[in-house]
Amino acid sequence: MQKFKEKLLYYIKINTFRKKLLFTIIVCTAIPFLFSMGHIIYTSLDVVKKQTIQSEEYNLDLANLTMSNEIDYMIQTMNYIHFDDEIRSTLNASSRGTSIPPRAYSTINSRIDQLTRNSNVAIAVIPVTGEHYLSNYHFNGKFEFAELDHLFEKLEKVSTFQVLGFNAADIDEGRKEGHLLDTNDQTILLGKRLTSYSGKTTAYIFAGLKDLKNIEMDNQSKHDRSLLLLDENGYILYDQNRGNIGEKFQYFHRLEDGQNSKIISHDGEDYLYVHQQVPFQEWTLLSYMPYHDAIDELSNAYTFNIYINTFALFILIMILLYIVNRFTQPITTLASIAKEIETGNLQIRSNISRNDEIGRLSLAFDLMLDRIQDMFEKLKTEQEIKRKAEVAILQGKIKPHFIFNVLNTIRIQAYKNGDKETSHLIMSFNKFLRMIYKGQEWITFEEEMNHSKNYLHLMNAMRKIPVSLYVDLDPETLDINVPRFFIQPIVENSLKHGIKNGNGEIFIAAEIERAEMIVTIKDDGNGLEVNDLMRVQDSLRVSKDSVIANYDEENEHMGIGLKNINERMILIYGEDFTMEVKSMWQQGMTVTFRIPLKGGRE
Repeated sequence: MQKFKEKLLYYIKINTFRKKLLFTIIVCTAIPFLFSMGHIIYTSLDVVKKQTIQSEEYNLDLANLTMSNEIDYMIQTMNYIHFDDEIRSTLNASSRGTSIPPRAYSTINSRIDQLTRNSNVAIAVIPVTGEHYLSNYHFNGKFEFAELDHLFEKLEKVSTFQVLGFNAADIDEGRKEGHLLDTNDQTILLGKRLTSYSGKTTAYIFAGLKDLKNIEMDNQSKHDRSLLLLDENGYILYDQNRGNIGEKFQYFHRLEDGQNSKIISHDGEDYLYVHQQVPFQEWTLLSYMPYHDAIDELSNAYTFNIYINTFALFILIMILLYIVNRFTQPITTLASIAKEIETGNLQIRSNISRNDEIGRLSLAFDLMLDRIQDMFEKLKTEQEIKRKAEVAILQGKIKPHFIFNVLNTIRIQAYKNGDKETSHLIMSFNKFLRMIYKGQEWITFEEEMNHSKNYLHLMNAMRKIPVSLYVDLDPETLDINVPRFFIQPIVENSLKHGIKNGNGEIFIAAEIERAEMIVTIKDDGNGLEVNDLMRVQDSLRVSKDSVIANYDEENEHMGIGLKNINERMILIYGEDFTMEVKSMWQQGMTVTFRIPLKGGRE
């Protein structure tokens, strides 16, 4: 469990470039998407509501158009009967006391049947005489003429050419025994009166529609939608639930604010109500359904769209993560190689081959490791060369304390015997040996000069004619640290090859010029011929890298000549050090050292 927590914290912790890049991609992709989805969800509620209302209004438009066509057809049929000459003349004669012949009844009824044979419209023409009424086959049965007085009274109040639509109260009152509507129940009932040329009422025409099948068929796209037809007072003329016909619509007062749609809550649920005025007698056609069901289809479409976008975002992020992982994997490899290098493993390489910035970085990284490893090898070789050079200068491993004690004893004995010259000679030799066996690599320039003087003192003791030494040293140079044994070999070279056994002088000067200490060693010996001088000068033209590269461990004997002194000083001071040799035959030789004051180890 603890390991699982540690792994979880490791993956959660954003502590690498790769994780930071992946996190940035996820954030930069997800945040705009979340804002966009939030905006869509927020605005889609209003959009879905508007579209749902528009859809319901469109459906209601179709129903209203169908109903208007039905009413127009009823009015046109009534007008046709009104202006039919045969029917009018028959009814005018009836109003003057002439009975309608049975043949006329049959003819008129047949004509009315022909007018309404392709519709559900019921037509009844009732003469004012109260005789048998004229009708198509949709109206049948007997009725009491007196029971229709309430309808006749309303028709008498309108003009001859006006059609009156009876409200729900009128129709509900007609649903009683002896009434025309008792056996001929109608949903919609229209009426108008026929008059003679003198304006006297001769008959009443009633047109009825028992059901609204065509409107119901237009309303079947959603089974949970309900359709109502209200009269001008808000009473229900038509309802698919016929038990509600004649009842007062309870929210009628809320439909009078000028809005065609409204969401009303009742019974713990929201309902969407959409209504329109029927272009006849201020009737209202209304549909309603549960709001959740109304928006369900559009809401599902928006929800499905959100799911698709979310899934697409997920796929996009997965693809981006895969691509980024592919591109950043070399960086992870370089990081792990860097950790290996921290442990001291310089043999490891990335070996990443790519033609982009990461590939070039990997190549540079590997080349850097190659150079570092090569530098380590060079430094190792350099140190080995320095060590071998020092060992070559030292001529043995004899314990120095024994030699020094013996020499001091001899010097003291010689001094006691009065041989002061021998005592001084032994003292010089003692100092010379002490400098050789001294463990320090760096000494002051003054100590180097004293060592060279002691050497010359010892060599003069062995010569028939001593060599004179002249020095001109800037006092500031005496305390400067220099590598030991770089002047004495030049003096030795002058004694062996230049002055030999004759008279001679050696001049040593030292001064500081800018950032260099200039040391000049000059003798008046034989000098060098031109070819020998050129060979010596060519051997001095070397670099630090060439000194290291040409070092041969199997050929360790280097001697202490001019060439080896030059190479030793270049290894110490680098390319800033220079050694110059000038000479002419029979005119001596001059060796000049230019030692940088900032370089090597001071």
